[in-house]
Amino acid sequence: MAAAAPDVSAVAAVPDSAWLTPRPEVVRPPEPLQLGGCGRACESPESAVSFLLTQLTSPDAATLLRPLIDWSLLVVDDRDLGTHWAMQWADPAQRAAREAEITAFLAEWTRWPGRSLQADGWGRMRGSGIQLRLQDEQTAVVRLRHPPLRDDATEPVWQLQWHKRGAEWLLSGIDHQPSLRGKQ
Repeated sequence: MAAAAPDVSAVAAVPDSAWLTPRPEVVRPPEPLQLGGCGRACESPESAVSFLLTQLTSPDAATLLRPLIDWSLLVVDDRDLGTHWAMQWADPAQRAAREAEITAFLAEWTRWPGRSLQADGWGRMRGSGIQLRLQDEQTAVVRLRHPPLRDDATEPVWQLQWHKRGAEWLLSGIDHQPSLRGKQ
């Protein structure tokens, strides 16, 4: 005797939802905005400058400031370091040299707050020595009147240039002698 065929009409009558085990809704917290690495700390020129000045007082300033700088655009005292570092990044064999150069640059540049000759110089600079001007929608210029520094041949007012990259404002220019280059 032949076996009876299964009755599939009963299976078809079961609603699809009965076959699916509902998964609990996964709710993930919003991830912090990060393009260059400084995220929300750099979402406006004002917050980026504040972040820079706060991190400069840290013993680990060189590491903490690394994501705040646009390494492919950085110009320091008319020296186009960014193009050089971008070319090194493009060549995998040069990436270690690039990292070493950036680390050395940051180690040297982040030492300036510790060379202040005035005990209250840092606080006074933060209180009234900073002027920020939007040049256009993508560029901000900051004039920073730093306290007198030991062994300093630069001007008392430096000019920092910030560019917007994506949603972040990153440091792209440092001029220690702006009057010599007509950047007033």
